[in-house]
Amino acid sequence: RGSGFRGVLMYAPNLGYREKILQALNTKPDLAGIIHGQRKVLKGSPYRKVSAFTSEKAGGTFILESVVEAALATCLESSAVIEKWATQGLRVTLSRKEYLILDFVGRKIDCSLIAFEAKASIKGLSAEEIERYALAKDLLAREGIEFRLIDSYMLPTKPKLDELRTYY
Repeated sequence: RGSGFRGVLMYAPNLGYREKILQALNTKPDLAGIIHGQRKVLKGSPYRKVSAFTSEKAGGTFILESVVEAALATCLESSAVIEKWATQGLRVTLSRKEYLILDFVGRKIDCSLIAFEAKASIKGLSAEEIERYALAKDLLAREGIEFRLIDSYMLPTKPKLDELRTYY
């Protein structure tokens, strides 16, 4: 059974992730132009570099929690494959008591849906965390939704990101 997540999965979580992603992608900004996700972004932690990212594809501004999230947001905004994206747009139920709120969701130009989780380093994740993301990937795949766990080593270098930011 491992850490127990697979055994607990026999509880049938509420699916409908496709509809939840589409709802997140259609969220309108508030009066300040901010598009809020499912979780409040906390400021003031020494381990977080909170920033605002304005997206033409989303029609508003997102608050991001880390440098890795900001880098991935730049990639999503500049991607020719991603038509629209949002942050913290999906809560994936792993069991009766456990869930994940994924960092990004998107719709590709072929209308397929994708979800992302951004981490500083995948190698730094515990076996339990890896299992949780594998379970989320399985649950999303049941509805035809692609899931990618991304870390800073998979993203462009800082000079390339700076270049992309000048265009988008």
